[in-house]
Amino acid sequence: MSHSAHRAAAHRRAREEDLTPALIEEFRTRLLAMKAELVHRIHAEPPVAPRAAREGDLADQANADLDFEQETEERRREHRELAEIEQALARIENGTYGICAVTGEPIGLRRLQANPTATLSLAAQEQRESRAGR
Repeated sequence: MSHSAHRAAAHRRAREEDLTPALIEEFRTRLLAMKAELVHRIHAEPPVAPRAAREGDLADQANADLDFEQETEERRREHRELAEIEQALARIENGTYGICAVTGEPIGLRRLQANPTATLSLAAQEQRESRAGR
């Protein structure tokens, strides 16, 4: 590929990575829908409460304890997800949505489409995971 062809391909990729105001509005709409669905799910579930009395045999008690732990972890996950959505909406408001928190480079449209709450570019995420795997 010639030098000018490389530049044209790089320019085309850069344009594909640009988050236009229309795309940002699409992400805002999607994030708001995700937030509404998650809030509805959180409020529709009864509160998680530990068992007050120890009923049944040891297996029943262990199963009840496991159920409680799983429900508690699911609630934590939902609240973390809600916080990530709210942070993404805040980044839209302050003009930093789609910018990698580590490198300052664009995150990439395809990555944001797959995960609209992403804060890292694919390269930064891979680097973080490789460091964590050591």
